[in-house]
Amino acid sequence: VTESQPLRSYEAAAWLTRALADQGLKLTSDAKTLVEERLSMVEQVSCALLETEIEKWLLFLQGRRQINRADLEVMFGQLPETSGFRLLDALGERRLADAFVLLRQQLNSGEAMALAGMLAFYLRRLLQAKQFRSGREAASALHMSPFLAERLLKQAAGFETPALEQALVALGDWNADVRRGGQQGDGLEDILLRLCRRPK
Repeated sequence: VTESQPLRSYEAAAWLTRALADQGLKLTSDAKTLVEERLSMVEQVSCALLETEIEKWLLFLQGRRQINRADLEVMFGQLPETSGFRLLDALGERRLADAFVLLRQQLNSGEAMALAGMLAFYLRRLLQAKQFRSGREAASALHMSPFLAERLLKQAAGFETPALEQALVALGDWNADVRRGGQQGDGLEDILLRLCRRPK
């Protein structure tokens, strides 16, 4: 992978670990898990973005060489994508009230289009997860750690396949409508509501 090429989510964690080591930094095991969790929610990430974050982390750490989960929670909290990550967590756990609060935060910050991209990727992942019988199979096929694969399978089990497919179609329609000048907020809220509605 060249510096100009974006990294797939499963490549980014290893790249970040190596880049941190080059700076004399090391992630604790729980910090590494958090990095993998966050990166698993995006389809790809640029090396330049990761390098910029490492520079910020060096300033934050003030000479410390080990990064723990608490450090990352603070540093990730400064990223505009963080509420998007939390929204996907809430959605996967079917905490609809929390998901709506986080959605409103994203809309107020002007991040609706970025969130829609993250949501579409996440829904495709849930559909893919439904094809596997075990976390081990999913981990190998989706290039995820077994822990994250098991978590994804558990979340996928909470949604009906037709609901996921309909949500993806609705996201595509929403995206096209927004590009024509339509409203951003109500459409996404409706998509989340229908997705999380329990079948009768």
